[in-house]
Amino acid sequence: EGNGYSKLTDFGFAKVLEPGARTYTLCGTPEYIAPEVLLNKGHGKPVDWWTLGILIYEMIVGQPPFCDEEPMGIYQKILAGKIYFPKYFDKNAKALVKKLLTADLSKRFGNLKAGSDDILKHKWFASINWDAMAAGSIPAPYKPQMKDENDVSNFEDVPSCHSPCIVSNRASCRRLRNIHLMKTTRLTARERPSSEPEGPLCCRKTSPPTAADIV
Repeated sequence: EGNGYSKLTDFGFAKVLEPGARTYTLCGTPEYIAPEVLLNKGHGKPVDWWTLGILIYEMIVGQPPFCDEEPMGIYQKILAGKIYFPKYFDKNAKALVKKLLTADLSKRFGNLKAGSDDILKHKWFASINWDAMAAGSIPAPYKPQMKDENDVSNFEDVPSCHSPCIVSNRASCRRLRNIHLMKTTRLTARERPSSEPEGPLCCRKTSPPTAADIV
């Protein structure tokens, strides 16, 4: 917005759920989909906390943690759960992102007993006065130069190759789930191959990350 505050938009796929309720609708942009959606286990509000982890990572690194040239490749990386953290990634931010991007719903921040307080009171947000922010009284570090409220000159043109890809092929996702189930059934934790996640700019070839950067 003109005051420098971010505004959430685009709730075309949003759905209101009662506490504890699940939905099975398969839709969304591949890079932001939670693993329980891909596995068709039924999903609820915890998927929003997963997506928050994706957004925090993307705002720091410049791209999502799971990306590939093909949607199926993205889904496989999401289910594998390997995340590359560049060395410049703040340690407190890393700790928070790891808590948000966990496939285990019983351990995912936002879905625990404390709810959103686990996030709001996290060390990474220690300097934030949430009440003041909600009131809009904290000066934004950056205010865009705008002619009027309809000025979109600050937005970049998005190349067609980066256009959102909406999940709609249920057959492909069923195949993905079957592959995932076969792998997890046949391989024990020690037998699983130690594949390395892609580093920054993972949509193109890069040097492999060091062991210290991988979780």
